[in-house]
Amino acid sequence: MSQSEISAASAARSKPFRSRGRVWLFASFVIAALVMVPVAALLWQALQGSAGLWSHLARFVLPHALSQTAILMAGVGVLVAAIGTGAAWLVTAYDFKGKRVLEWALLLPLAVPTYIVAYAYLDLLHPLGPVQSGCARFWVTTARASSACPTSAR
Repeated sequence: MSQSEISAASAARSKPFRSRGRVWLFASFVIAALVMVPVAALLWQALQGSAGLWSHLARFVLPHALSQTAILMAGVGVLVAAIGTGAAWLVTAYDFKGKRVLEWALLLPLAVPTYIVAYAYLDLLHPLGPVQSGCARFWVTTARASSACPTSAR
């Protein structure tokens, strides 16, 4: 078999693959367009707005929201840097019992999506959740125990 026959045979075999690739490319564009339809509808709705809404948001809501966001970002950044650097320094500089477990435990927050952590915190710290219920039971029990002192008979 000559080189030209080999290249012709391989081109004939790869032709169906190219056409399938084009089909998948077209299908992915169709799916992306379908996904973008609701987003485009939301953008269109937001740009229509109502009279005076954007000026009210820009004047009264956005400055406060942006300042609160900046404060939150700075606080989280400082805390994460301090806790993360301290924990990393501990597991690299010292050899102690449970070090291998702590090394893996420090990676766990990276493995859990943040929205799942948010839902977990919401369930735990909700007013009807276990943390608030436990605190309420503790304080009610403590208050009853402290008010159980005998009263003088008159």
